[in-house]
Amino acid sequence: MSASSKLLLATVMVVLTGILLASGSSLISIPLLEDPYVPLGNVMTWFALIFLPWGVIQFYTVFGNLGRVLEVIYGLLLRLAMLGGTAWPFIGRYLSGNWANNFENIPQESALFWTYSRYMVMTSLAIFVLALIQILIQRFVLKNKEEEEPFY
Repeated sequence: MSASSKLLLATVMVVLTGILLASGSSLISIPLLEDPYVPLGNVMTWFALIFLPWGVIQFYTVFGNLGRVLEVIYGLLLRLAMLGGTAWPFIGRYLSGNWANNFENIPQESALFWTYSRYMVMTSLAIFVLALIQILIQRFVLKNKEEEEPFY
């Protein structure tokens, strides 16, 4: 599978999950398992938390050369985010006591879990924005400077 195909797959998964979660669609509460109760929204969120950092890696692989140092740093941070995304349902289960991440009467655990969830998303998005800025600078600013004729 090419990097472009991987990027498309990650984008579709993350966007679809984002739309369903943001719209509050009834699809997200469909149970995949009855006992224990595991809603479709949790599984989709779990996959999205894994696909988001993976998609950012595919993005900068397809669209730009960030340089070896930045690729190593970003790659390490994004792989840690993928590991965190992989652990997301298990951390939710540990903190909430159920697979549906229903935090009833446990506000500290709920706050901790949602902070963790936001961190997982924000890490990937921040690296995506930094990589995008770097790629845009390389493509437009530096390219235009190379094309200018010397002044003398």
